[in-house]
Amino acid sequence: NIKHLVNLRLFVLKGDLLKPLKWLVAYAPTEGFDIIFMGPPYRDIKNNPLSFTEPVLAQISLCNLLSKQGVLVAQHHKKETFKVPENLEILKEKKYGSKKIIIYENDSI
Repeated sequence: NIKHLVNLRLFVLKGDLLKPLKWLVAYAPTEGFDIIFMGPPYRDIKNNPLSFTEPVLAQISLCNLLSKQGVLVAQHHKKETFKVPENLEILKEKKYGSKKIIIYENDSI
């Protein structure tokens, strides 16, 4: 719960992942966000697999939304395959049932 974290500048932003994420730049500090949590839907209403992780990661990278010291926590279906932008490096990876959580760090110099 954000309300229990004291003395931190936190906010939650919600948007349409099918639209460009450039609008988030207006909310980011000049150096980008330190932590990004993303969990795009990975199944539709009929339980068909969706593949939104790759385009969302690409948009985050393209818009420089992650700070140089930042981490990105991504949740997706464990069977979803995707390309990871070159500036993101995997720190940790863990499966939970049908889900997979990957923590990336910004590897850009």
